[in-house]
Amino acid sequence: MKKFILIFLSSFLVCQMSLAQTSTSSGLIGFRRGLATVMFAGLGGAILGLSTLSFYGEPQEHVGNVWTGFAIGVLGGSAYVVAQSQKSTSSAMDLAAPLPPVAKRAPMLFQYSWEF
Repeated sequence: MKKFILIFLSSFLVCQMSLAQTSTSSGLIGFRRGLATVMFAGLGGAILGLSTLSFYGEPQEHVGNVWTGFAIGVLGGSAYVVAQSQKSTSSAMDLAAPLPPVAKRAPMLFQYSWEF
């Protein structure tokens, strides 16, 4: 039992050291995370489409609801991933190079701000 615990702890410590060398801001990790987000959003949409079948008298005629839910989930997940990537890119660009001062203008009557 002591050997098992010793091997387990030593392998755990070695694995942690190897993970410490990886970069968390890698493009591949961001791609995988985005792909997983889109896949899970599509799966969630398909489950919601599947849950609507119980409201019909003949559910086999409305199987298209599952595919519609899947498509809406994939589109929503894609929009979310694109919005998050744009947000992180713009914040990184804001930190990289400050913009030059803008000349004074007349105050605007309407001002919009979009945040996700």
